[in-house]
Formats: sequence, structure tokens, C-alpha cells
Amino acid sequence: MLAAKRTADNYTIWKAAGLIQINGNALGRGTLIARSGGDVRMTSSETIRTTKRPASTLVWDPLVRFGHWALVAAFAVAYLSAEAEAGNPDPLHGWGGYVVGAIVVLRVVWGFVGPRHARFSDFVRSPLVALAYFRDLLYGRARRYVGHSPAGGAMVIALLVCLAATVATGLIAYGEEARGPSQW
Repeated sequence: MLAAKRTADNYTIWKAAGLIQINGNALGRGTLIARSGGDVRMTSSETIRTTKRPASTLVWDPLVRFGHWALVAAFAVAYLSAEAEAGNPDPLHGWGGYVVGAIVVLRVVWGFVGPRHARFSDFVRSPLVALAYFRDLLYGRARRYVGHSPAGGAMVIALLVCLAATVATGLIAYGEEARGPSQW
């Protein structure tokens, strides 16, 4: 039996009384069939949802969404503008690295002060919990999460650590060769 949200709806009352049945199709549209016989075609305003669709939930705040795509763009710029073997450094490469570093720092700060699903406390779990999640995933019994799963949390930490290390090695290399933004 379909559950309806509006009790004042005639269709709901008829359905509850057993006077009608609803035959649905894959598009979520239904045909109302009166128990006394005969089809009653519904208009678009009378459409009754016969398939269950999950309600959409916005999980990531705008800063996280923008930060993800800004990180992709900055990393791509830094990667694609890397210096040639014998050539001079491309200023774009250095600035791309600085932007990646700034985004990583911003994300770490936001991981402590941001909204619920952006906080590290929401998705970072111990390595044992992440391994247990992987095991459950292999057996098809893994729990579903809003936001990151324990494996996703481990991946976030690994990504932030690798990006921070990449930026740090770039800063060290440019510092040793005295090739910073002031020399461009």
C-alpha cells in the first residue's frame, strides 16, 4: 500500500478504503483503476508517485565544493606547467603550487571549524575501522554513510598529506635554488 503525505487527498481516502488500486510504471506515473470497473486516467496534477526515489540531501557546503574544484584546477596548472629539464621554471608552476598549498591549509582549518560533514571528526576513523570497512565492502555488507565512509576518510587524509608534502618539497627545492616569486 502506498503511503501518502496529504490525508485530505481524495485518492488517499479512496485508497485507504480499498475502493481503488494504483498500477504504476517505471516512470513513476500511475493509472487509477476504480474497483467498480473502468480505468480513470490521471492528469499530470493527479500523478501519484509509485516508485520510491531517495530524497536528495546536500552534504557538502559551498566552501568544500568550491575547494575541491579549485584544487583540481590548481593542481592541473602546476602539473601541466612543470619546468622542462633544461629550461627555466615557469612562474605559473610556482603559483599553482602556492594555490594548492593555500587550499590544503584552508581545508585543514575548515576540517576543525567547518560544518558537520566537513569536520574531520565526522569521517576520520582509526585504521582498524577503515580495514574492517574494506572487509565488509568485499563481502557486500558495508554500512552506508552520509558523507565519507571510513575508507573515504582515510583517502582524504592521504590526499591532504601527499599534497602538503608535494608543496613542501617544491618550496624547499625552489628555496635552495633561490628561485621564488621574487626571481620570476
